[in-house]
Amino acid sequence: MIANTVARGKQSFGFYYQNLAQCPPVTYKVVFNDGPLGGTGVRPQGIITAYYQAGHIPAIAPESADADC
Repeated sequence: MIANTVARGKQSFGFYYQNLAQCPPVTYKVVFNDGPLGGTGVRPQGIITAYYQAGHIPAIAPESADADC
C-alpha cells in the first residue's frame, strides 16, 4: 500500500494520500519528511509513518463516495 500510494496517489503538504473504493470509505496516508537531513543536504529524509484514515479526502473522492454503504 505504501509503494502504491506514493507512486499513484496525490501529494499534499507532507503526505501522499489515496482514497480507497470501499465501504465504509477510507483514505490511506503516507507521511514523509522531504527536508534536508541535518545539514547534509540529503533530500528527502523519507517516510515517517503510514496509516488508514476514516472517510475520504474530498479533493480526490470518487463520485460515489457519498452513497450509502
